[in-house]
Amino acid sequence: MRLVDLLTLGRSRKQLRDLDARMLRDIGLTRIAAERESERPFWDVPTTWRR
Repeated sequence: MRLVDLLTLGRSRKQLRDLDARMLRDIGLTRIAAERESERPFWDVPTTWRR
């Protein structure tokens, strides 16, 4: 796993906080789920990323 991938994941998680209700609905997330995801640290990657 590359550092740039981890940093991109962290940035994407933080951007979830700025999405409005319509955008969250489009991607299938609730506000609570988006907030929970945005609070995860960048090094906490999905298990499918681990080798």
